[in-house]
Amino acid sequence: MDITFHSSQMVHLELKQRQSQPWFLSAIYGNPQRASRRVLWNEIRDLSSNINQPWCLIGDFNAILKDFERKGSARSNPRGAYSEFQACSSDCCLFDLGYYGWPFT
Repeated sequence: MDITFHSSQMVHLELKQRQSQPWFLSAIYGNPQRASRRVLWNEIRDLSSNINQPWCLIGDFNAILKDFERKGSARSNPRGAYSEFQACSSDCCLFDLGYYGWPFT
């Protein structure tokens, strides 16, 4: 395992096993402040442009891709914050693997 990039919102790792193709893992904690998350979206885009192996991003992005993922809290969160995460995900050809078990855990 090699740390190839880190910032205040992400640690990006290259993982290697004998006789297997290397792959990447990014552990994310998106800043609750929308303006700070914009930095994260740009970091993800920059990393994406140099990755051609499997890549998994995990963690808390403090953003949602779909409205149904929202539960509780005030509805005053600006929709623009969603669209920034959606654009980053689309720009980087990322897709949600889904989950198994209780939501919001």
